[in-house]
Amino acid sequence: MMSSTIFYRRHLWCNGVLKLDSQYKYAADKDLILRIASYGAVIGHIPEYLSIFGIDGTNLSTHPQMKQEVEKIRLAFGAFRCIAFRKILMLGRSIERFLIGGYRRSSITYSYAIDEVPHYLEVKATYLGGRYNLWDTGEQTANARFVDKF
Repeated sequence: MMSSTIFYRRHLWCNGVLKLDSQYKYAADKDLILRIASYGAVIGHIPEYLSIFGIDGTNLSTHPQMKQEVEKIRLAFGAFRCIAFRKILMLGRSIERFLIGGYRRSSITYSYAIDEVPHYLEVKATYLGGRYNLWDTGEQTANARFVDKF
């Protein structure tokens, strides 16, 4: 669960469920999503790209402290303490993702703002898996083209 994009119903905001826990600097979104689930909200998956984010090495989610915060959150929400059992469960999740096509490679086209004006670069990235970063699309930017959105 490394996505920082969620769409939610207004009543979650009005009922105070969407407050970020200030003790977490790197994994607050994970805590938030688990609290939303604990509240009983329906969480769904839309198998389409609604937005795209890249990992460039400066993201908070790549900070070494992230792992410690995630572990603290896992334990707070009842994660198994036995590491061997957790590894078996994660293997099962990986198999499940494979079977439902979570690792299927696909192509995407997206517009990337390159300045504050904004000017955009339209990039088509092909044969990407479920997890990739901006460098995976780097060679493909040679075929990118500038687009005027307005």
